[in-house]
Amino acid sequence: MDSLGVLCILGVLVAAATAYGGYTTYQGPEYVRAGEDFSITCTTDAYRFPKWTLNGHSMEGGFALQLIRPKERGSQVAELRVMSAGPEHSGAYSCDSFDVDRHYVYVVDTEKVNETQKCFLIEPGKPLGLTCEPESKTPFFWFYGKEAVRYLPKSHVEMRTSQLLFHGVQLADAGRYTCRSVKDPLVESVFHLVTPIRSKQPRRWIKVGRIGSSVALDCDFTADPQPHIEWFIGELA
Repeated sequence: MDSLGVLCILGVLVAAATAYGGYTTYQGPEYVRAGEDFSITCTTDAYRFPKWTLNGHSMEGGFALQLIRPKERGSQVAELRVMSAGPEHSGAYSCDSFDVDRHYVYVVDTEKVNETQKCFLIEPGKPLGLTCEPESKTPFFWFYGKEAVRYLPKSHVEMRTSQLLFHGVQLADAGRYTCRSVKDPLVESVFHLVTPIRSKQPRRWIKVGRIGSSVALDCDFTADPQPHIEWFIGELA
């Protein structure tokens, strides 16, 4: 067979693979405590029978249960259930050896799970430092909400090994900050920066209305997070 014939055959195979789809999406936990049960589902096209692998190896040994059920025409769902997760269950899961997508699960010893939460009141213009616990020379990832701090336009914020330094903290810095160890992503410290509660429009007057008419009283404050407001009749309890 000449080279032109080989190219034609390859072209047909590529076209066929494209026509048959080839998508795979996963749903499941990313971090699992040792001893817990977990499951992963993958939605894939119906032209290939889903086969689960872990780190590229076929899953055998009876620790996993595979269920197949149709989702919609042209696709199906494969569910993998793992009972009592252990270190051997950490890694890249796949239900389609022909697809490059993987779902990563990290099984972490419960004793290593460490989450502390601290709250700081923002004093605009003053320096502020957040320190991960436990302190170490191991690098940490810093997040503001769900975004990486390193990609945020905050020139007054400096990241060090286990510290996040604010050179003149601002009211706009309010929110939830999280640091996670590079070596053990489930070991994290959580910090909340909150703004002082300020009244937008202080109103201290008495409204007199006719009996049976409607009277509206306004109470408007600004803060991050938004404060809880309660109303009282007479003196405060």
